[in-house]
Amino acid sequence: MIYLDDPNISLNDVVEVQKALFTNQISTVGEHIGLFEKAVVDYLNTDVFCIGTNSGSAALYVALKVLGIGPGDEVIIPATTFVATAHAVTMTGARPVVVDIDPNTWNIDPAEIEKAITIKTKAIIPVHLYGNPCDMDAILKIADDNDLFVIEDACESLGATYMGKHTGTIGHIGCFSFNRNKVITCGGGGMLITKDKHLADKARQFVNQGRDNDGNVVGHGFNFGMVNQNAALGLSQMDNLGEWLYQKYNFNKGYYQYRLLDNKNISFQDEYKDAHPSYWFTAIKIDTIRVGKLIPQIQEELKAKGIPTRRIFKPLKDLPNAWNLWEKGLCLPSSTLNTLDDIEYVAKTLLEVLS
Repeated sequence: MIYLDDPNISLNDVVEVQKALFTNQISTVGEHIGLFEKAVVDYLNTDVFCIGTNSGSAALYVALKVLGIGPGDEVIIPATTFVATAHAVTMTGARPVVVDIDPNTWNIDPAEIEKAITIKTKAIIPVHLYGNPCDMDAILKIADDNDLFVIEDACESLGATYMGKHTGTIGHIGCFSFNRNKVITCGGGGMLITKDKHLADKARQFVNQGRDNDGNVVGHGFNFGMVNQNAALGLSQMDNLGEWLYQKYNFNKGYYQYRLLDNKNISFQDEYKDAHPSYWFTAIKIDTIRVGKLIPQIQEELKAKGIPTRRIFKPLKDLPNAWNLWEKGLCLPSSTLNTLDDIEYVAKTLLEVLS
């Protein structure tokens, strides 16, 4: 069986979740939450604060709120991203300003960011699409020149690095997701990352209904914190993160090498210099005109041969590069439940379908 993005759950994962359940630690209070946050801090290997949330979407919203972004403000985001990026902005009352992507890396285009800045612009949210780091040097320079915040949507890029720094630790705030299909999963969960203690304290209060450590309500907030049984699963999954990242790297290179490289109808995401993706998904762009088939037809033919796929995120706005990617892009099976033999089968079958 070929798996698209299914989670890799071990017996040890089950045991750790059972420990949380059997000790009645099943709410936003429990020892696994702090342990999981510390494990992520240790993995990122830098001086950051990590605050567990109940989703990556919640982390994005909280990031915007603690930075004071709200009605009348504008936040620049890429056209190609999961809709949660835009929803987080609109939930604050701010307006998402959607710009086009780079046609080669598929990430937000710094040149388009510069053109979109107005006196209302308060932040940029670069999305490390499918685990591929954005051009953070260019984005940070634009932000510095215009006094803007940078919130990294690193929901898909745990384990990716740019210039030796982990994604999520480069901007003012970073946000991770541990949804069921990410590199590691909590079932549902996310995390907010920042080097600023003041922002971290505000975020921790916000996800706990605006309460301080003594339980006093000191500000606005919601019940956005991570629950302990989810943290127990995430903590156990961290033991396999290095192995799974290596496996996804090999899958990506496998797709690239199994004759796909020589096929002029297929192209892959480009990577910026000194960027090392996490390869959450290996995605390709197909010259549908040359092969004479649209993406839905290709998907149906692959499905008939036991190969699941999914389309690239549909653009939030009809912009040339993003729309072209939507019409021609395809995400290939990337779950760590697969083997390299599975990847070879997918690659060879895809070539047969395209021929």
